[in-house]
Amino acid sequence: MAKANKTRYALLGVLSYQPSSGYDIKKICDNSIGYFWNENYGHICPVLKQLESENLITKFVKETEGHPQKNIYSIT
Repeated sequence: MAKANKTRYALLGVLSYQPSSGYDIKKICDNSIGYFWNENYGHICPVLKQLESENLITKFVKETEGHPQKNIYSIT
């Protein structure tokens, strides 16, 4: 199985528990499955965009005062 395929299933698995941002997904993976699966933001973000274009996840933009906006993803 190609790395991109593994990443998409890992991201969908994390999102099945709770809606999360790309940063939160990275933290969850590092703290839970990071011993045997490690992915960087440079690969997570494009896969999230691909999953969104395939209508498998949706994105909600959360506005925060004094901070950049945060993209929150959830399974459709």
